[in-house]
Amino acid sequence: MMYTQFPCDGSPATFERTGGPSLFRARRTFSTVGLACFFILMISTLIQLAASLLLQRLAPQVLSSPWYVWAQIVIPIYCIAFPLGLLVFRLVPKASPPPMQKMRPGQLLICFIICLFLMYAGNIVGLFVTWLLPGSAASSGLDSLVMGSSVWIRAAVMVLLAPIIEECIFRKLLIDRIRRYGEGISILLSGAMFGLFHGNFSQCFYAFALGCMFAYIYLRTGRMRYPVFLHMAINFMGGVIAPFLLELTMDLPADLSLYFVQQEAMSPEEISGFLLMGLYSTFVFSTAIAGLVLLIVHRKKFFLLPAPERLPKGKGFSISVLNVGMLLFLLSTVLLFVFSLL
Repeated sequence: MMYTQFPCDGSPATFERTGGPSLFRARRTFSTVGLACFFILMISTLIQLAASLLLQRLAPQVLSSPWYVWAQIVIPIYCIAFPLGLLVFRLVPKASPPPMQKMRPGQLLICFIICLFLMYAGNIVGLFVTWLLPGSAASSGLDSLVMGSSVWIRAAVMVLLAPIIEECIFRKLLIDRIRRYGEGISILLSGAMFGLFHGNFSQCFYAFALGCMFAYIYLRTGRMRYPVFLHMAINFMGGVIAPFLLELTMDLPADLSLYFVQQEAMSPEEISGFLLMGLYSTFVFSTAIAGLVLLIVHRKKFFLLPAPERLPKGKGFSISVLNVGMLLFLLSTVLLFVFSLL
C-alpha cells in the first residue's frame, strides 16, 4: 500500500487553539458512538431474553431447536437492533473517509496469515483466562451451537451475514466518526469494542486483536472489502472447516493407542477424519508461526497518519472512554461477561 498523506482540514494543534468547545464536541462524539453500540447490545439482549421467557411458557420445546437458536441471534441483532443503532450513529456527522488504496493479492495474503496468528494467540489467552476463572467453562457457548447446526446455516450466518454487519458497525460506522481524533485511538477503540461486544472471555481477546488489525487495514485502504473478506475467511475456518473436521473425529477415542491395544481397525471414515484433522491442525499452527514472523518482519511498515483534531496528550482516555455513552456500553458488556460465567 502506498503512503498517502492524510487529508487534514486543520493542523494537529486544533484543540490547543480552540479549547473547550472542541473538547466538548469530541466527548459528545465518543459518547454518541458508545451509546449507539450500547443500544445495539441492549436491545438485542432484551429481545432475546423476552423471547426466551415467552417461549418457555408457551412452547418450551422450541427453545432447543437449532433454527430457533440461530434465529434469536440473527433477528434481534441484525434485523432489529442494528437498524436502530444506525439511527444513533447518524447523529454524529462522519468525517471524510480514509484515503483509498488498493491491496495487492500478496499483501492481502500476508494480512490473512498475520490474522491467523492473532486469532491463534488471542484464543490461547482467552482459554487461559477462562481456565483461571473459578466455575467458568472453557467455552463461550457458541461451540455447542456451531456443532449442533447445519453447515449451511453456519456458513450463511457466520461467513456471510456476521462479517458484513459487524465490519459495518465497528469499522465503517465507528471509525468514520472518530478517525478525526487520531488513528491510534480509532484502532484501539474499534478493537476493544468489537472484543467486548462478544460478551465472553473465550472470544474477547482474539476478537480484540483481529478488530485492531481490521481497523488498521480499513484506515490504510479506505475500503470495506478487505476487512470484510478477512473476517469472512477467519470465520469460515473457525465456523465451518473446524467444526466439520471435529464432527468427523468425534467418535474417535481420546487415546488412539486403544486401537492397537484392542487390535481394532479404524474405519475408512475414521482414518480420513483423523488425517484431515491432523493436516488442518498442522496448517493452522504452522501458519500462525509464519504470521508471527511476518508481523515481526513487517512491523516497521505499520504507521499512523496525523489527525486533523488530535486529542491533547493525557486526555485521550478521559475524553474517549469516560463519557455517558461509553460507560453505559462498558457496563452492559461487564454484565454480559458476568452472565457468561454463571
